Amino acid sequence: MHKHTRLILSAAATLLLGGQALADGMSYNYVQVDAIGSQLRGGGDHTNGSGFGANVSVGFGAYAIGFFDVGTTKYSESGADLRFTPFSLGVGAHVPLSGMTDFVGTASYEHVKVKASLAGFGSFSDSYSGWGLGAGLRGMSGNFDWTTGLK
Repeated sequence: MHKHTRLILSAAATLLLGGQALADGMSYNYVQVDAIGSQLRGGGDHTNGSGFGANVSVGFGAYAIGFFDVGTTKYSESGADLRFTPFSLGVGAHVPLSGMTDFVGTASYEHVKVKASLAGFGSFSDSYSGWGLGAGLRGMSGNFDWTTGLK
């Protein structure tokens, strides 16, 4: 079972652009940097992982958005290493549900590279590609921007 938690570190963008975003409602023009902490679980054991992510979003027209996401997460345990490097490029649209909440739908190209190595046995890597669909909500509460959804 894979449990993935992301800690969003967008304070710099909020400090620099927060006043403008609050004056005009939500903006879909942003750069976000994430610190990633996650855990792989199975058979009663677990392995902690860490990494980073970066997201760029650009709003164009009244409701359209484009986005690019990239990141990496590494797990290490007893001489074994496992690294996931996902990449996503897509477009979408947002529709206001209220003054500070939008419904967001996206379609994207998805790519992930997986690399595993075991001390004394060498390494293996492979990559997988496909298409993604996403749906969720994005809103603002005071100075905080929040997002929830499924992909």
